Amino acid sequence: PDIVLASQTWLLDALLVDGVPLKDIRSSVPAELWQQYRPCAVNAMRAENGLFGLPESIEVHALYFNKELIDEPASNLSTLRIQSLDGTPIVIDTRFSRALWALGAFGGALFDADNHVILDQGGFAEWLQWLKESRDMYGVQLSNEGQEIKTLFKRGQSAYYVGTADEHAELSDAIGAENLQVAILPSGPLGNASPLLLASGYFFSDSLSDSEFDLALKFVEFATGAENQTLVAEMTDRIPANATLDLSDKPFLDVFSEQAELARGVPNVHQIRRVAELGDQAYVDVLESGADPQATVATVTRQMNEALGFEPLVGPDESQDDAAGWERSSSNDGDSEAMVDQPGPIGNIAQDELDAQ
Repeated sequence: PDIVLASQTWLLDALLVDGVPLKDIRSSVPAELWQQYRPCAVNAMRAENGLFGLPESIEVHALYFNKELIDEPASNLSTLRIQSLDGTPIVIDTRFSRALWALGAFGGALFDADNHVILDQGGFAEWLQWLKESRDMYGVQLSNEGQEIKTLFKRGQSAYYVGTADEHAELSDAIGAENLQVAILPSGPLGNASPLLLASGYFFSDSLSDSEFDLALKFVEFATGAENQTLVAEMTDRIPANATLDLSDKPFLDVFSEQAELARGVPNVHQIRRVAELGDQAYVDVLESGADPQATVATVTRQMNEALGFEPLVGPDESQDDAAGWERSSSNDGDSEAMVDQPGPIGNIAQDELDAQ
């Protein structure tokens, strides 16, 4: 095909595994066209030192809540605990890519500017400890079973559900449009929630002649322009990558758009799924096997960087107590996603892909 509409999760495999000849469009697109897109959506089109696509849509998590169970959503993690103590049923998803939204709330980040994993520099161990204490002392329920978590929300057995915009219709049918609301994810002691973010875009064949590429670019410019993206937002639950739109006529999408401004993009790097698998296991080791959060985070950071091909940076205090079972891959049901550290938006991609590995 001359043009492909796909998620960023497709890009790296297309280039390096399948050998799809894609055009690097860095110097072929007018600067004013780039300026209409969300910056992190543009970053999601980068791989292997090239820029291969124009972003079409983004995908990010926000906080669904049931108005029948809770009048106002928790704006911070402390309030979430108080609500649980008061008897509000709360289930938190502990799959790595679904739960990493709280990393920013504790001042942490997944990657640095060079895509090294920096979970051991703060935030992740504190989040794991918070989850453990919230379960043991405040009655918050924890689960890494995606379908179970969604089912509990749909049955009115959890006041909250961390989900994507394309789940809105399903959830609305289950609990009623009058009860379903969306809010920004709770902040924490050291910052705002920073969920992971993905993007989808249009990619161009490298076999196009100059005139064919110009024609293809005109089509994509129309498809991602304000007029067409407004129609897409009105007719679907996709979050447009075009940053110039006013989404106030569709309030729940407006919330997701606002959440995207606090999100962290997913870098197109090798072994990103392995990073997610290792992250899933860290939650299991701490929350189910009772491993020490600090030691677990030191270990998983090293293992993630090794998976990405980086030399391990072993600090003097790093524990060598390797939690057993790190090679076990996560196989939970439900939606999925990927991860990075650049604020911005994401596209309607396969958020299920990473969780399902």
